[in-house]
Amino acid sequence: MSIKSFIDYLQLEKKYSQNTVKAYENDI
Repeated sequence: MSIKSFIDYLQLEKKYSQNTVKAYENDI
């Protein structure tokens, strides 16, 4: 799974907040 699709998955499936998703992007 690519990072982009993983981020999309977090946003759509998990309903994570924007800040949480940003933190994931920075960590990867």
